[in-house]
Amino acid sequence: MDKSISILIIFFILFGCHKGANNELMIDLETIKNDFKGETYDLIGNELLPDTLNIQFRDSTFHSFTYDLRMPPWRVSEFENNYFLILNRRPIALKRISEGHYKGLSFIYGDEKLVLKKRQIKFSKEQILGAWIEEKWFDTKVSDFPPLPNLLNDSILSWPPSYKISSDSIMSNKYLLTKSEIDINNTNEFISMHLENPTNQGFESLWKIKSISDSIMIIDRYRQPYFDSKYEWEHNVKLFRKTRTKT
Repeated sequence: MDKSISILIIFFILFGCHKGANNELMIDLETIKNDFKGETYDLIGNELLPDTLNIQFRDSTFHSFTYDLRMPPWRVSEFENNYFLILNRRPIALKRISEGHYKGLSFIYGDEKLVLKKRQIKFSKEQILGAWIEEKWFDTKVSDFPPLPNLLNDSILSWPPSYKISSDSIMSNKYLLTKSEIDINNTNEFISMHLENPTNQGFESLWKIKSISDSIMIIDRYRQPYFDSKYEWEHNVKLFRKTRTKT
């Protein structure tokens, strides 16, 4: 049997009652588009896709914060009142449970049942903005660390090194003055950037904020070494707000 026909048969078996459910909930294509647009979702799988994916849906592209830093296209398609979420030409059949909560069937990794749930806002942007010092630099002197070949004049750099985060950029003075534009997602958990970090011999691409208080921020940091296309995570990096003292 043709593979595309098999997929459609599976879809209508599993989602045969979808049309009635859609009518009852007054669902249409625009409703589903607006559910996703501008929001961040958890895509939860099972044995075929064991990791939860964190995905931000922009106007026409999406950003997977878990594995892939590219921004491929997404859209929602409808056929006879059945709805499909298309992620970079890969379809997921949708059944809307409630606003921001969907069941799905993916044909990407086999016939994979999925759950999509909207992430709620966890932090305010104001909590993130300001100057932050990584724990390993806190309460240290420049003489405590070996100089790098490109060390700038001490009069230019302040010590200890810190990050300065504004609403649209991040700056670092770890031996070199570096700056990057940033994008903070709608839940204020994920910060995308392309920030050179000479002390880690690479670029910082993504921060995932795990917790934040007036004085301390804990992040997972995604970075790419200079001469390697492979990204790697650094987990539970502790930052102290510059105006505060270490506890």
